[in-house]
Amino acid sequence: MREALSLAAGREALAAATAAAGGAAVEVTLEETHSELTRFAHLAIHQHVGETAAALSVRTQMGGRTARAATHRLDGAGVREATERALALTRAQAEDPDLLPMA
Repeated sequence: MREALSLAAGREALAAATAAAGGAAVEVTLEETHSELTRFAHLAIHQHVGETAAALSVRTQMGGRTARAATHRLDGAGVREATERALALTRAQAEDPDLLPMA
């Protein structure tokens, strides 16, 4: 099972996404989940498993266009690739004159 995400790791992911986004507005969501399951057989613990997973979502906005891309890779290359995918998707969107800017 992997270690829990640190605040420093979250800041690094945010910095990598912001740098890769260039001048576009960027929103980064970093989520970590932990779940465990214990199975019993004949009144005894038969199996215990635990899982920790992390996901990063990057939303970019340029003008009246926005898009989101996600990844489970939290290293610098994974964050940059997700940001680049979000940017490519943003550029491909039709402009929405009613889209509000990111807060």
